Amino acid sequence: MPIRPTPLTSSVPKAERGRLEPAEPRIVITMVHGTFASKAPWIQRNSLFSQLLLARLSPAVVDPFVWSGGNSVRARAEAVDNLRDHLGKVREKYPHSQHALIAHSHGGNVVLSALADLHLAKHTLGVATLGTPFLHASLREREPLFGPMDGFVAALFAGVAVFAVGAALGHGRGWWLPGLLAVVGVTLVLLAASWVASLMRKHAERIRDVMPTTRLEPAQLAIVRTSADEAAAALSGARVAGGFASIFWSMATHRLVGRLQELLQKMDYFSMREFENSVRKGDGSPPPQKTDGEIAAASARNSALSLLPTLVLMMLADANIVTRSLGAVLAVAYGLPAIVALLISIASIPFGIVFALGLLPCGWTLPFAGPYLDLTAEPAPPGTWSVTQLHGDPGGELSHGRSHDDPEAIGFVCRWLNERLEAAETSAAARAAAADTGTTASV
Repeated sequence: MPIRPTPLTSSVPKAERGRLEPAEPRIVITMVHGTFASKAPWIQRNSLFSQLLLARLSPAVVDPFVWSGGNSVRARAEAVDNLRDHLGKVREKYPHSQHALIAHSHGGNVVLSALADLHLAKHTLGVATLGTPFLHASLREREPLFGPMDGFVAALFAGVAVFAVGAALGHGRGWWLPGLLAVVGVTLVLLAASWVASLMRKHAERIRDVMPTTRLEPAQLAIVRTSADEAAAALSGARVAGGFASIFWSMATHRLVGRLQELLQKMDYFSMREFENSVRKGDGSPPPQKTDGEIAAASARNSALSLLPTLVLMMLADANIVTRSLGAVLAVAYGLPAIVALLISIASIPFGIVFALGLLPCGWTLPFAGPYLDLTAEPAPPGTWSVTQLHGDPGGELSHGRSHDDPEAIGFVCRWLNERLEAAETSAAARAAAADTGTTASV
């Protein structure tokens, strides 16, 4: 720990020191840059934006806040923590001043997440954002397409299919080891897919947790947008493209998945679903109700299916290659619904990541949350807010990286902060007058 020097006693009289030292400012304005802009000139005290703020709100202090500017959830989460600490120190230094923030692009998300702290939000005069794509994260409750019983059956029938093909080719029971390896391999793939899915869900939960909802009131937030904002257009386009791709995948697989689920329910391999229902009955939940016709059909089906393994083995052991081939086809066809269900379940994981690539402009790790994360980038946060759209002439150029230098945007922010500041000072003066009146009356 560094040793702090002992403060020296000044020889200048206290009254003289008070005259020489600057008075506490009316307002302290913290400037927060956006992504990839840790050296942004506009947040510095000598920038055009800062000079106009100081001239309009004098006496005022412009306070630059620098963060990494990384385009990731982690970088913004670290910036949120650092900004909260920074604001706490600034408010200790200027306890009687008003405090405001101006943020550009993803810096606005950093500011709003930092002001999810109610104490900081209540003591903030106002926040002005320029070209911010407001991020909001929530979890999608996604049920698995098929259950663990279906996965176990798929692994088992993958081995049966390998064994049956070997028998059809005349190897007899010699392919039992490849069949066993197929069972083990598919089981490992299932476990890996389940593990990856759990990681994706946990990643989505972490993203949601580091994007809390701001505690600002609507009057405290001025959302400023400029025309020809390429960042907003790119985010919207990417999200729309990803949304259409996800809809297409859902439409393409919805009917197939529904049919497979019905088929697996009817086939009930090895009576596993009946066993699952009996376990469910034991935990207090009611079992599915069946009609007499359904019970009779299930009994007949189970009786017929119980003879199928014996029939298939007899056909596979036959000397005729045609009979063996038919036995192999019968064995593979019987397990095909479970195998197809397995393939669709595994394929849904990479497809979920691909469809989430539209989130890349908001952070390179976001697609890895896959189908479990619902992230939106909107012109305003959830709720009712006031948005000011400026229609200045972009001069044929894109405006996102220039909005903090746009004279119209700067003028609007200066006027808005001045109005907020004058209203706060008027309210404080009225409260002080009321307090003085009450003190005089009591005396």
